Amino acid sequence: WTGNLVTNASWEHFWLNEGWTVFLERKIVGRLQGEATLQFQAAQGAASLADEVARLGPGHNFTRLVPDLSSGEDPDDAFSRVPYEKGFYFLYHLQELVGGPAAFEPFMAAYLQAFAFSTVDSSQFRQFFEQHFSSTPAVASIDWDTWLHSPGMPPVTNSYDTSLASAAYDLAVKWHTADVMGIGADPPAGVGPADIEGWSSAQVVAFLEKLGQLRSLTPLAPSMARAMDKAYSLDAAKNCEIRGAWYKLAVDAGDESVYLGVVDMLSSQGRMKYLRPLYRCESRHKHRVPCTQPCAQLFFLEKK
Repeated sequence: WTGNLVTNASWEHFWLNEGWTVFLERKIVGRLQGEATLQFQAAQGAASLADEVARLGPGHNFTRLVPDLSSGEDPDDAFSRVPYEKGFYFLYHLQELVGGPAAFEPFMAAYLQAFAFSTVDSSQFRQFFEQHFSSTPAVASIDWDTWLHSPGMPPVTNSYDTSLASAAYDLAVKWHTADVMGIGADPPAGVGPADIEGWSSAQVVAFLEKLGQLRSLTPLAPSMARAMDKAYSLDAAKNCEIRGAWYKLAVDAGDESVYLGVVDMLSSQGRMKYLRPLYRCESRHKHRVPCTQPCAQLFFLEKK
């Protein structure tokens, strides 16, 4: 629907593909698994957006919803989580502003029908939105220029229900506080498979990513990464989201035992979503696992 049926007119307006796609994906998940799951994924997406803006820099052109590519920037270089998550964030804000899903979902259908089998840019989207909600006073409060063209985080803060994230965050804090200095203390008492029994893959990823955030200044000790695998069999995970989050955490920790798994993922996955973070991670921590950067470079040259 939002990519093939209705397509962004140029790469500057990529968010109209990917922001809409994430928004619709989460709508579907909400229908199938409940509103709490939609809210959980939205909150995780907001955290991912904050991490991406911090990585790029809050004033960077590529953190704009509509980046300026007029100087010949390669659209591949602009690729990040920003069009996906900032696009979702904007659409969710618009939905709440006009009265929630009951008001917004008919607009979604009308938008897809109006632009079916054609291309659309952000100005056309704005015009169609304002026409559709012309009798809704709150629409006048939208700062379109800031949302679309200003870098950094969104100008408005969305509120999400994070109840499903609580257990994941609590477990991350438990592992973090067991070895705050990163020197290789004993793992938390009593940890094991029961900690994550019944969790969705998204909750496991939330646990790993939250722990990664907590360890951003002082990575885990390699022995602690091994203890995590012993508790949760993370090396054996087949889910790509879990593998990607786990390998980033383990490479940050200097855990050489995951390296063959990282190479396998780099050779079996083609999505930049997974590849770029792993390559960056290996380069960033070459001082902890000295073989990773030259091996990653050679592997990249072989596979590109």
